Amino acid sequence: MIESAGGMIPFICHVFLIFFGGFFALNFVFNQNFAKNSFGYDSIEAV
Repeated sequence: MIESAGGMIPFICHVFLIFFGGFFALNFVFNQNFAKNSFGYDSIEAV
């Protein structure tokens, strides 16, 4: 299955994207201030 999809590197990239996306989604769902604290949109320096 992995070989037919193009080899090991695309497989690793997909696994990383799935885990990273899931981690980000869970943080966003359970902590509504996660985006504001991480990206600093509401800070004075960002204006």
